[in-house]
Amino acid sequence: MKKALTHLITGAALLISSQSFATTHVITASDANFFTPDSLTIPIGDTIMFQWIDGTHTATSDNIPTGATPFDAPLDVSNPTFMYVPDVVGEYNYVCTPHLLMGMIGKFIVEDTTSTPGPRTHIITASDAGFFTPDSLTIPIGDTIMFQWIDGTHDAVSTSIPTGAASFNEPLTAANPSFIYVPAIIGLYNYICTPHESMGMIGKFIVEDTALSVKNIINNDAFSILPNPAQLSITISDRSNSGIIGISITDIQGRNVLTADGKKENSVTLDVSKLNTGMYFVSINTLYGSMVKKLVINN
Repeated sequence: MKKALTHLITGAALLISSQSFATTHVITASDANFFTPDSLTIPIGDTIMFQWIDGTHTATSDNIPTGATPFDAPLDVSNPTFMYVPDVVGEYNYVCTPHLLMGMIGKFIVEDTTSTPGPRTHIITASDAGFFTPDSLTIPIGDTIMFQWIDGTHDAVSTSIPTGAASFNEPLTAANPSFIYVPAIIGLYNYICTPHESMGMIGKFIVEDTALSVKNIINNDAFSILPNPAQLSITISDRSNSGIIGISITDIQGRNVLTADGKKENSVTLDVSKLNTGMYFVSINTLYGSMVKKLVINN
């Protein structure tokens, strides 16, 4: 059975959420023997996440900028994801070593946002694993969302979206492999896959006003989760008055186990009594950016 596990890790990958519009860009590797997408451009500060779908692959740097950190990571059932945060601008070429001769290669270009600002495209994949990847992200207004089919039969259907925003209901199949959506109104956009909603195939993206957000860098230390470890409930507090507009909790396999609307408040209490013992990641979305914090449940 194909699984696209989003195994979040600590360290540098989590630091991206402390700055406005830092985004994780997903590149999948499957038995089709190509990376998807095999080319993209990102601003420095964003994260690349290589995600295994099936087969046995690697993500191995080939020709990268001088001073950049090389990488050579397995992508298989035991190592489903690999996170890389480029810290040098330039072009990064990479290969799948076992399938290099079959043309399984790719590249990403890292730009200096201070000199090359502009809209970007954020890719959300839909696969037979039964979830969208990523299932939550924050973008500046003017950027584009591209839903991209991997396998199976899915759709992308808006449910709760800002007043005045254009609704969408588009198939994601072999015959309709992608759908482009450019949000024109700031706010929270929720969507589902109709055939797999009961399986939890849902997602959301938050569109922010760049005029506000570029002036407000989110300080990760301004947010707290108490108690932590927790058993019954947690309270998420925002001392920066950024206004919490959404919260999602995922397990270490990337499955969304709990979501809540923040209603622009600075304190949100959640019932976590039904969560199993283990480590979780709490994505806190505010009016000015988002961040991820770790949560331990001892039930």
